Amino acid sequence: MKQVAESELKAGLKLLGKVDAYFFDSYEIKHPKGDGAADGCYISKSYDATSHFEISTDDVMDMYQRIYGKPLDLSKTMVDLNQDE
Repeated sequence: MKQVAESELKAGLKLLGKVDAYFFDSYEIKHPKGDGAADGCYISKSYDATSHFEISTDDVMDMYQRIYGKPLDLSKTMVDLNQDE
């Protein structure tokens, strides 16, 4: 995995010119084999410390839709913070 990351980023690193130091970390991400519909067992994807909040949120939204059969509508929870004005 590390060698693949280095080879994929090699062209970009050349554009930077002289770099004092850099490092590569790669993590294996696991995915559930099924969607949970057959057995009612809903499993999220694995995460690591570098996961972005948006990616994690997308996975939670996907799980919600798989479990309840409809997308999560958060518009009903919106609060008008300016209602006193």
